[in-house]
This record gives sequence, structure tokens and C-alpha cells, in this order.
Amino acid sequence: MATLSCTLSAPLDKIFGVLSDYANYPLWAPDVVSATVLAREGDIVVAEFESPFLTEKKYVLEFLLVPPTAIAFKQVDQFGERGVRGRWDLKQARDGTGTVVTGSMSVRAEMRKLLINRRRARLIVRRRLDSLKEVFPADGDAVGRGSEGPADHPLLRAITAGEPTTVSWQGMKYVVTKSER
Repeated sequence: MATLSCTLSAPLDKIFGVLSDYANYPLWAPDVVSATVLAREGDIVVAEFESPFLTEKKYVLEFLLVPPTAIAFKQVDQFGERGVRGRWDLKQARDGTGTVVTGSMSVRAEMRKLLINRRRARLIVRRRLDSLKEVFPADGDAVGRGSEGPADHPLLRAITAGEPTTVSWQGMKYVVTKSER
């Protein structure tokens, strides 16, 4: 299982709010291109995701929420015991100035793909933590995320409007557009 952590300058509840807003994962998680909440009952949520970097097909995850400190997830669709599982853990930083976010993920598949899937899971967790750092800059406010709904960050507005936008990330330039399905 790949496990990585970072410290964000934001309170637990704000970070938990972003991590548990599954329909809006495509707005911040770089590997997720679509997400739909299929069911919600108490602290259990079932959502469908499309992440071409992770798998060729859409997949369904079941989330167990422990507000505001943990979210556990596992794949519950046609892949049975194989598939994605992991968790997000949040705790207040020791110095009290932020939140330590720990992401864990494993991708269970055939034995011959074990090393590749371990690396893939680690890369996905790293990219998501890096994206959370952009969502929650040093001032502790979520970029463009009001309490009423979707993000209002200029990049996210451009993508939502379908306008091509150039983004630089880790020394590479990408042209980001919204595609209709």
C-alpha cells in the first residue's frame, strides 16, 4: 500500500469537505475525469469514477466516512477482491497551525502487475496531495471553494466553461479542456 503525507494550512473540516465531495473530484484530483455519486446513506457513500490513469474502465468505490478525521474506501464493482482500496486520514498538526493529511492507496490485480500497481498508487496519492496543496494555499482558505458549491478558481471556471487553458505543473505545460461525453 502506498502511504504519503503532507501538512496543509487549513482546518480538518475544510479538508474533509473537499475529500468527501466526490462529485467535484474532477475539479481538483488530476487523475479523475468524471465522478458521480450513486448512493448516500448516513456515513456511507457509493460513487462511480473515471480515471484513465488508474484503470481503463469506470469503477465504483464505497466510502466510509468518519467526520472529520477519516475516509476509508474500497472498490465494490465487478472486480471483486481486486481493485482499489485505501483511506484518507486527517489530524491536527502538532504545532496547531494546520492539518496533516495522509493518503493511502493500493491497487490489487494480478501478481505480474504488483510492482506497476504499487508505483501507480503511489503516484496517484502524490498527485492528489500536491493538488490539495494548490486547493489549500498557505493562507488556509480553499481556493475558490465557497460553502455554497463549485469551485470559483480561474482555472476551474475556464475548464467548466469549456475554454482551453494552459497549465504548468512540475515543469510541463498542459492544455486543459472540458470534454462532453
